[in-house]
Amino acid sequence: MRRSATAQTLIMGASESKLTFKEDVFRLAREDNIDPADRWWCQFYQLPETAEDVFALWSPNDVRNLTINHAADRPPPGTQIAPKKNLETLMYTCIGRLHALQTRRCYSDPHQPIAPEVLNCVRILTRLLPYIYEAEHLQDWEDTFFWKPRKHTQVWDRKRERMGPYFDGLTNKRYSVGSEKEDSVPDADAGGNGGPEDPAVKVIGPPLGEQLIDILMGYIFFPGFTLPKRVNAEGLPELKIHYNIWNSGIGCRQSAGMTKENERNAVEVMRLLVSLCSKQLYMSAHVVADTDARPLSYLTTYPEKQVVLSVLCSLMNTVLKYNPATWRVPIDFSIDGDPKAKLVNLSLQFLLLLILYPDTAEDSNQFRRSLSRLHRVEDFQFIQQGLTTVLTQPVSGLPSYLPGRQVPWAPETLVFFWELLQVNKRFRAFIIETDRAHDFVVLVLYYAMSAKDEPTKQGIVRMCVLILQTMSVEPHFGDRLNKAFVGQETLPSVLRIQNFHGSYADFLITSVHSLMTTTGGRLESIYPALLAIIGNVAPYCKNLQRATSSKLLDLFVQMSSPKFLLEKETNHTMLQLLLQAMNAILEHQFEAPNPPLMQFRPTQEWLETWLPYLNLHPILTVLEDVSASDTTAVPTPTAEFTSRLTNEEASAPAAQAFQWTSLSLGWYISLLWGLIYASDANSNKGINGIWTGTNIKLFSIVASAHGTVSLSSPKGAVDAVGDSIARRISSLSFKGSAAAAGSQQASPVGGRDA
Repeated sequence: MRRSATAQTLIMGASESKLTFKEDVFRLAREDNIDPADRWWCQFYQLPETAEDVFALWSPNDVRNLTINHAADRPPPGTQIAPKKNLETLMYTCIGRLHALQTRRCYSDPHQPIAPEVLNCVRILTRLLPYIYEAEHLQDWEDTFFWKPRKHTQVWDRKRERMGPYFDGLTNKRYSVGSEKEDSVPDADAGGNGGPEDPAVKVIGPPLGEQLIDILMGYIFFPGFTLPKRVNAEGLPELKIHYNIWNSGIGCRQSAGMTKENERNAVEVMRLLVSLCSKQLYMSAHVVADTDARPLSYLTTYPEKQVVLSVLCSLMNTVLKYNPATWRVPIDFSIDGDPKAKLVNLSLQFLLLLILYPDTAEDSNQFRRSLSRLHRVEDFQFIQQGLTTVLTQPVSGLPSYLPGRQVPWAPETLVFFWELLQVNKRFRAFIIETDRAHDFVVLVLYYAMSAKDEPTKQGIVRMCVLILQTMSVEPHFGDRLNKAFVGQETLPSVLRIQNFHGSYADFLITSVHSLMTTTGGRLESIYPALLAIIGNVAPYCKNLQRATSSKLLDLFVQMSSPKFLLEKETNHTMLQLLLQAMNAILEHQFEAPNPPLMQFRPTQEWLETWLPYLNLHPILTVLEDVSASDTTAVPTPTAEFTSRLTNEEASAPAAQAFQWTSLSLGWYISLLWGLIYASDANSNKGINGIWTGTNIKLFSIVASAHGTVSLSSPKGAVDAVGDSIARRISSLSFKGSAAAAGSQQASPVGGRDA
């Protein structure tokens, strides 16, 4: 279909054309049931030239007119209705056009690019979906329209004042009994008999939502759009999907050769895919983990293995291989104006949405399963290098676009690292059983220490702590920490410990002490996780420095104080965790060689040379006299502790692993969506944000004084996830008998075990 005469004469950049277009947007709400076959609909995907055009000309008020979601016309709570029919027609028009451009030649000139119309359809859908999701009164309609098998539809015939004929919303092909010809149209009143040929019940295709996902998955591998152009034997552009991995790396040794235009197009498709998956933003945090997100369910149980592997490798390689020109000073990791950086950011976000989604009752998450099967050392090296390129930027001392400024998608990279540790045991062993573990301990602690004093970043701190806990479960991790930490003075000031001398174990324990004692109780909900880290590595720690031991004793003094123990019902469990860690050090390292100049070992014989001669008689006499009326016996000093430590067998180390529950997974999902929301709001100012201005329920939004929403300025988008939920789950959950005492347990969430 060539552009209409109106579309050919109007230029979107002209103010008159924008006014005309805006008037047609108003008409959608003013005149419902516009004929779907009217070529008037074509202008919506033909005229706009940029995403800004679409988002500016489709204001939130305009979209809410279609979803009937203004305060004046919104139905009462609990009521379910359908939106204006024009919204259905607009959705069908865009999805149908996307399908047509992908499967057949729609222009008289076969060389005419399809990108302009594809992009406009994508932009309109990206604009509409969040407003559909926010409307609670459209939930039943949404479920039927998108996720039930597709059937014929009808539009009110305004001329005849009755329902019009049945037709296929995607193709506008009218229903005909026993024939596919469009010129045989039954009367609308003739339908509805409930038989197999009844157009009201006859299934004509899979659910529209599934078809849309299939179409979009095809467009991210479509030549001439997101991949370099291909021509067939006749010299015409190919209309065939090629599942070529975008960049070299895992599963591919040669990049597909995407151009800047390909990358810009891929950014738009990825935005729509993320928008399509954003139904979770409009759920409460306490139910989001247990509620089926249909787009993610379909995506993660995708039946075609080739598609899953191509998408997974394309996203991973795009994220891990990105490295801006290091010969440029300063190094620029910013997103603005760089389509490659935007693609990396969106690819990482979409990748995380795919691999975080839990298994369904019937099927496993295919992306998560494929990620767990990676096993080649060269793949792990590629992943490790890509992660450290991003995470070391503020730590390495290399020139950056702002000294100490982290890469915009560093928090999402930490999420990806944690997922890899949980889902792939081989990768976890690759990191932990080598010196790479030391690097990641320092990096994760940097992000935790940098964020500990910022209320809006408490979710990041919690995640960093849980990453360290996941690593600490492995016995080899504790052994590796005994390596001497050299060059600590070169670290950023937030990590530096004055007059530090010791091992990585000393560094880790001292940093944990700092997180617990310098945050004013803000991290109280993850004290058990911090203590679990100490407890997990304690049996393997050797030659701890005096300063480190003092930190442990300081924690003991604070946690054994009546003020702390009596403040909350479960505070005593934290003292138990700390004592178990200290006992583990004594039990497992008492027989180990002592440090130089400390080669002394107490014995029973040695005690007998001085203990009986201590002048304790006056003190004991007074104590006995004072407690004469007390039923509690006065304890007397003995030497039994030595025999217990030397003769009893040490208990086996009991690692305390993080255990997923519905509440903790709700926190995790909220954290990820908070990062995605903040990133989009920062990159797309004003009304150009995908979700800006919609009624989000997963967390609260607080704009900064400058009107921006980001992880580096007060906004509450991520922290709202943290405090309310983390306080509810209190000590979260741990695998291991030690930490189970006193914690609130919830039912495990399938598919999340490390």
